Amino acid sequence: MTGRIVYHCRARHAYTVAGWRGLIAAAPDMPDFDLETYEAMRDDMPPTPGTHVFTDTDRLDVSGMEAAVALARRVAAAGPGYAVANWPNFVLGRYELLRLLHDSGHNLFCCHRMDERPQKLRYPVFVRRERDHLGSATPLLHSARELAAALRRLLIEQGWRREDVLIVEFVETDRIEGHFAKYAAYCAYGEIHPANMVISTSWVAKADRVASEAAYAAEKVYLESNPHAARLAELFRLANIDYGRIDYGLKDGKIQVFEINTNPELISPAGWSDTERRERVLRPWQVPALRATFRRLARASDRASVLPAPSGMGGLSEFHVMVQRCRAAAERGEAASQLELARMCSQGLWLPRDQVQAYKWLELAISRLPQDASGACAEAVRAREQLAMQMTASQVAEARRLAAEWTPSP
Repeated sequence: MTGRIVYHCRARHAYTVAGWRGLIAAAPDMPDFDLETYEAMRDDMPPTPGTHVFTDTDRLDVSGMEAAVALARRVAAAGPGYAVANWPNFVLGRYELLRLLHDSGHNLFCCHRMDERPQKLRYPVFVRRERDHLGSATPLLHSARELAAALRRLLIEQGWRREDVLIVEFVETDRIEGHFAKYAAYCAYGEIHPANMVISTSWVAKADRVASEAAYAAEKVYLESNPHAARLAELFRLANIDYGRIDYGLKDGKIQVFEINTNPELISPAGWSDTERRERVLRPWQVPALRATFRRLARASDRASVLPAPSGMGGLSEFHVMVQRCRAAAERGEAASQLELARMCSQGLWLPRDQVQAYKWLELAISRLPQDASGACAEAVRAREQLAMQMTASQVAEARRLAAEWTPSP
């Protein structure tokens, strides 16, 4: 065996790598594999040599994240023989990733947290938890009334926390022979290995797999050609993710990212128990793809690991540039950019949450937008009124003063 993988995850989610020893490691050149749960992590533990793969980072609480970052720093400082995959607090979570991909023009659909009170939603939508990988908790919802009823059920009957709610717009992706198609691929430091393709009668594309000859033929073409490798590598870079599995569809041939899971189930028992699928896809394609992925991870520890530089970390730099451009346009007096900057300040999206600044930019945008009763100006007025209800009188006065004193930049 060559190298070592030290895999970090939550104890309750360690089942995802259960297929390692029995299936994936059954090859002579595979790296050693150690599973270390976050719950067993101790500050005085010297790091184990190898590539430390941090997963489940979206499920860590504050103290868990601090401990994970501390370990990552110890690993990075240990020199040759040690490496970090997925710097814990740089990995973009589902919400951050989907918003970045939408706002930068990669994804055609958007998502919203419940407390954002979005004025415009592109229906249909569905609701899911922000930090689990169970998929949609609702059918497709086609109106504000259906969405409100679904939210009441989840909050009142099932006890969801408001901060867990994520409202996701549905995008009608390209179909194969009339069926829904979802693609999946693994990444290891930018090296892409296609995993599988789900062709399903359901829009969720988790179950109801179509097992026709045409479906197997389409999947084989995808697995053999790895057609989206370069683009997927770029998307992983934007997400600051060295290891994970991306699930996506195509819309008019354009990649639409559904999620990137840093702790994917390597081989599901249900899939392996399907004899035809096991022999036609899993054994000849998915198991080799996983072996190649983990070999690449292990090779990273052959050289010294380095601490990440925030100014050059994939999606962090991407949205930093986007925010800077938006701010520059807002300072020049462009109303659309002023509205967008107000949204960022109000929601704490890529900027510190600042209600005074959000109110100021709304005030300025309203003064520049056409004064109609149903367009962007009316929406901005409503957003300003809602924001004012969350602010003190002195904060509103300060925001108005800043707006009155503002002058556009050249």
